[in-house]
Amino acid sequence: TYLLLGLLIHMAAQLGHSTCPGVNVKAQFHEHCCSSGEVVAAVAQRAGLLGVQNATLVEVGVETGVTSRELLDLLPSRVGLVGVDPFVYDVPETDLTQDENLQRRMLKVRYNQSWLGAVGAVAQEIFSSAQPPGRAKLLQLTSREASACCFEGTGADMVFIDGDHSAVAVEKDVEAWSRVLSQKPQLGTSHARILAGHDFTQMFLGVVKTVLMYATRLQEGRGRARGKGIINLA
Repeated sequence: TYLLLGLLIHMAAQLGHSTCPGVNVKAQFHEHCCSSGEVVAAVAQRAGLLGVQNATLVEVGVETGVTSRELLDLLPSRVGLVGVDPFVYDVPETDLTQDENLQRRMLKVRYNQSWLGAVGAVAQEIFSSAQPPGRAKLLQLTSREASACCFEGTGADMVFIDGDHSAVAVEKDVEAWSRVLSQKPQLGTSHARILAGHDFTQMFLGVVKTVLMYATRLQEGRGRARGKGIINLA
């Protein structure tokens, strides 16, 4: 097990160096299994989120609602879930890299509006049927719209970003949702604010680059957000 963890951390470091030469950030690996929902729930528990009354977890990029359903099943009912997804793919091709345009063509079924509308209806049913009533809500807005309009004065305790994976979109998401996390009022016992995400892999180099640069800013104390700048992988 320790050998495997060491290899994974080494691979993460190598991926970081190849993507952003000269950037040096620390990485830690955590054994969480197995689906996205189970990993996010485990991270929330580790950070002490489950003991917070009226905690808010935001899922950016809901799509079919599979992870949303898992989170609603795994987390206690005092943790509210806010889903954000416009069910519209609106990133212009001119904003994408060559590799991202290739991925878009390969996965063109995901960018078909009729398919997005169908999965949006499924996701809406998952959020509408969540118990107790009012625990979950789905904002059919873009990430930028939702972060700007719907969390003023309340903020959020944890944000899980799994939306558009292009470099330009991920960078905007990280900036926007970092601001939302910083707006959470400090009441009683403080706990970690968590910015989490999906697909830190070689397939999505825009994700990797954005995370590495953000971690570097945290290490150097630049910008609004505060943290150690350590990438935690699971």
